[in-house]
Amino acid sequence: MTESTSPAAGSGPAPASAPATGSGPAPASAPAPGSVPAPGSVPATASAPGAGSGAAASGKSGASSRAGGLALAGLLLALAGPVSHFLLLAHPWQRATALPAFVLLAAGAAMALLAARRDRRRRVRAAMAGTVLLALLFSLCFFVLFRLPESEPARALDSAPDFTLPDHLGTPVSLAAERTRGPVLLVFYRGHW
Repeated sequence: MTESTSPAAGSGPAPASAPATGSGPAPASAPAPGSVPAPGSVPATASAPGAGSGAAASGKSGASSRAGGLALAGLLLALAGPVSHFLLLAHPWQRATALPAFVLLAAGAAMALLAARRDRRRRVRAAMAGTVLLALLFSLCFFVLFRLPESEPARALDSAPDFTLPDHLGTPVSLAAERTRGPVLLVFYRGHW
């Protein structure tokens, strides 16, 4: 019994062989004049240069949209930082450290910088610049503008002038009356209670 290496008649076109040298697709061969293609076969056509770049372009577009979304998420996260600071201002630890705000600002800036590194489009870079600028502006406000003004230090054992103010129940309290009971220490709280 002998084996045949040629395709059986009517089974379709013979497979194309790859070119021996060079890279890239094999050139399309024109059908012989008067030949009829087999049923179900697709005629070969020459492709234009760059015709296969549609999939690559859509992949790049997907990566660009992901980077744009990452930049937008970073900007929104950075905006949440100062908002959280003012919402949590009633808590002394928040007023003193602004830790949640700085964590959100740092995370937002990192996301925006990563997005700008992946995608160099103008809007992604603008979102990154806005995020970093917001972080710097909040830091400037927190460390410079929200600082207490310098004041003269009180001299030891200074006496306050006499006054009368209501206490937490509305009852008037006089400094002179309190001095009659013993030494008095006045404490002034800054900001919120």
